[in-house]
Amino acid sequence: EAGPLDRVQAYALRALRLLFSLERNRKSFKRIFPPATFERFIEVGQYQRDLQVFEDLTEEITGLPQEKKEQMRKAISEMHDLHGDRKVGDYILLGEAIGK
Repeated sequence: EAGPLDRVQAYALRALRLLFSLERNRKSFKRIFPPATFERFIEVGQYQRDLQVFEDLTEEITGLPQEKKEQMRKAISEMHDLHGDRKVGDYILLGEAIGK
């Protein structure tokens, strides 16, 4: 069974999947995820209510080799460098993943 952190990560992935449904955000997600993970992220489908699907995807992402995780961090950092800081309250928004 998933622990509290796994559930939070699964809810975060579900929110990201909703953002992915907007056409303008897809390029950013493709940049962040390794190809096989991106494919699974897409296969989840839009408006998936079953959190288990996202928990499985969370397990897959946390189980990625360290080099793949580093590539993901680098892609996010490059998006941040490209688009700079945008803030909403105390939160920094990264790149195209949140739309324009």
